[in-house]
Amino acid sequence: MQTSYEPSKRTFVILILLLLVALLVIFTFTRTKTDERNVGNIERGERVGALNGDIVSADGYTLVTSRRIYRAEIDIRSINLDKLDYFLKLFQIYAFIDDKEIKDIKARLLKALKQKKVYNFVLSKDIDSKAASYLQELSKKLYVSGFFKSFKNANGKVSTRRLEIIEHKEERVFSKGDILTPVLGYSQLSLEDGIYANIPKKGLEKYYEQYLSPKSDYKIIGNKDIGGNIIINSESFISEKVSGSNIHLNINLKLQKGIENIASVARKNFGAKQVIIGILDSKDASVIALATSKRYDPYNRKSDLSFLNTDAVEFEYEPGSVIKPIAFANLLKLNRLTPFEWVKTYGGRMKLDKYYITDTHPMDSMIAEDIIVHSSNIGMVQISNKESVKELINGYLEFNLGSLTGIDLPYEKAGFIKDAKKTYEVEKNTMAYGYGFRTTFIQLLAAYNVFNNRGIWISPKIAKYYKEDEELKELYKKEEREVLPLEIAKQMNRILIKTANQKSLAKYWPLGINVGGKTGTARISSSGKYEREYNANFFGFANDENNRYTIGVLVMSPDKDKEGYYAAQTALPVAALAISQLIEDGFLKPSYNRID
Repeated sequence: MQTSYEPSKRTFVILILLLLVALLVIFTFTRTKTDERNVGNIERGERVGALNGDIVSADGYTLVTSRRIYRAEIDIRSINLDKLDYFLKLFQIYAFIDDKEIKDIKARLLKALKQKKVYNFVLSKDIDSKAASYLQELSKKLYVSGFFKSFKNANGKVSTRRLEIIEHKEERVFSKGDILTPVLGYSQLSLEDGIYANIPKKGLEKYYEQYLSPKSDYKIIGNKDIGGNIIINSESFISEKVSGSNIHLNINLKLQKGIENIASVARKNFGAKQVIIGILDSKDASVIALATSKRYDPYNRKSDLSFLNTDAVEFEYEPGSVIKPIAFANLLKLNRLTPFEWVKTYGGRMKLDKYYITDTHPMDSMIAEDIIVHSSNIGMVQISNKESVKELINGYLEFNLGSLTGIDLPYEKAGFIKDAKKTYEVEKNTMAYGYGFRTTFIQLLAAYNVFNNRGIWISPKIAKYYKEDEELKELYKKEEREVLPLEIAKQMNRILIKTANQKSLAKYWPLGINVGGKTGTARISSSGKYEREYNANFFGFANDENNRYTIGVLVMSPDKDKEGYYAAQTALPVAALAISQLIEDGFLKPSYNRID
């Protein structure tokens, strides 16, 4: 008789079979759940796009930056209709959207569920990075908790898709509205690899594309766990995100805004098509302000495409009398003229070829430098006979007229100067007072800088640094060359001060600031003939004891029935306001104040 229980072989076999069945059930259940959630030892990738760099003003304000926009989408087959309102409420809270928008989403979603034509449904295409981060967390929690239902896909496999938050586009943000447009430029969205990328088209955005563009995106590829998260191990791949470099400008935002206001008011007061104002720091030709009245909202670019152009570098025109100091300086350089020799001006009226030319200030004769002071066309014709066509044109070319300045903006125009061999003598005479060739605003601004920078020409630049690895690096080396000997540059500086401070003009300038310059009013040529429209210019400089600035103003087609069309009535008072703005913003300090 047995005193202890000993299981029979049959019982032992039954226990083993029950254990195997249990293991099979557990394996099958686990596999089914895994298949339902479409997870397991499956490779999964994530990508976070690097952003374009910022554009920053000299006084530290971010003018252009980037933000990443995401879209939220879901496979409608994963939606449990009984939990739809609960899901939409959570989505609204996590996405920071209002009742009106969630109502629209629900209506679209119900329509898609009814039609069942497209399974992939986009809830929103305008989710910022903060909301995207919250929604990604929400998606994981709902997925792990089994909130989304499984379905059979086109391959007959059981699948479950969660709420997907996908990088949609990079948006360039112009934080200061229309300030510095069109110089900043713009980009257009283009679909690349399923993401809308910014393709630069104009302005600094285009010119500095190689610096601003992102270098590499953040990418991670690896096996995912049951929650859909990528497992970081030796088999996973990760690449670093490297965004574009920030560009730091020479332009001061506060000054730029003040100068733009002056340009806008002047355009309205003069009934002009456009007013352009530019200011260089004379010592290195850095652009501290470049303003136009023709600006645009970066988010609502005007249908008139001309608003997108930077006319300071893209518009070519005949300069008129502002060219006279350059032609005069060339004669001094050639030793064909002295400032104080007498020149006949024939009572202010002289026949040139088939036409008569006249002077605004008729005199029988004047000393040579007063040809500049009184802007005598006859005097310019007389002294231009002291040089050949080739010498005159070479003189202009040395001042970089008719050539690209190299300013850091795309689509700069070169202007046009005829070949000396194809230029007649009478054409040389008219070229001496600003007709018969084309130049640009920026060319003239850089040329006048020679008179305020000891005879040295320097290529103007808007940007100064780019930021890489937390270090500021210079963008360029100065392109400079001597155009005038120092002594002649000093003589021209004195003559321009005398010109700007003659009795009728001295009243415009702030006291305590040394101002020099020249006005010029040129008729506009169209279809081979001159119209009754004019471009009014002023180019010159304003200096205090420690600072020197070169200033240019172009008033395009002012209405002669308003304030008049002469440069002394339009461009010159605008220049005076620009100088006052330089004083107000601390760039110039008068040596004494006006006493009323």
